Amino acid sequence: MPIMGPNGPMEPGGITAGDMANMPAAGFATATAGDMAAMPADAMGGMTAPMMEAMPPAAMAGMDQPMMEAMPPAAMGGMDAPMMEAMPPAAMAGMDAPMMEAMPPVAMTGMDADMMSNMPPEAMAGMDADMMGSCPPEAMAGAYGDMMAAMPPGAIEGMDMSMLTSIPIEAVAEVDWASVPPEAMAAGMAAFTQAMADGSTPEAAFEIAGNAADPYMPADMGDMTADMMSDMPPEGMGGMNADMMGNMPPEAMGGMDAPMMEAMPPHAM
Repeated sequence: MPIMGPNGPMEPGGITAGDMANMPAAGFATATAGDMAAMPADAMGGMTAPMMEAMPPAAMAGMDQPMMEAMPPAAMGGMDAPMMEAMPPAAMAGMDAPMMEAMPPVAMTGMDADMMSNMPPEAMAGMDADMMGSCPPEAMAGAYGDMMAAMPPGAIEGMDMSMLTSIPIEAVAEVDWASVPPEAMAAGMAAFTQAMADGSTPEAAFEIAGNAADPYMPADMGDMTADMMSDMPPEGMGGMNADMMGNMPPEAMGGMDAPMMEAMPPHAM
């Protein structure tokens, strides 16, 4: 069935933002992906949260970046997980911070790595701890440096070690490590250095480190600091290499002391 306007069926290709604003929410209950794909992008300017709620999840497959860009942020309040799952990853490029802020946290359970990698960095400013806590760990495989740098500190508190260990190694340097407990960081670093010494890849070593740190983690999360470095036993530095040093936040180096520097392999410098 077609999209139903106030006076009956409507041709998707001719719908305007004004038509959308005057349309009953239930009119979208029969929308299909084809209907959405045929609709002009600027028509989405009349979209509301109740209309989004009424739309079948499968219809989201017809959305694209310009349509998302034209959608009022408040309309995102009608999103849910199945709708997120059905949205083409490329459509996420049309998201911004106000749209993310308006989205119910539960909708984030529909995120995947492709969608995450298509999200503009500035959209991360709309994330909070509840939204991050609802995001599947595997979705973090789509994270990248600029995105992690743009994430508000409070949002990090919703992440757990399974999410952190899913972040690509090249984006790790942009993670805010300040609220990881020192004992968790010490356990994680010890496991990381041992794994590297045993021949693991950096990615595998990072996952091993996360598993070792997990028992020391609180219910919420946050970032490597100087205090954490000063709590690390000097012998823990024996497994460091140049790549690891390159990814360490500069401020963390304030916790280094002479015994730790002596224990560090020359090639790590």
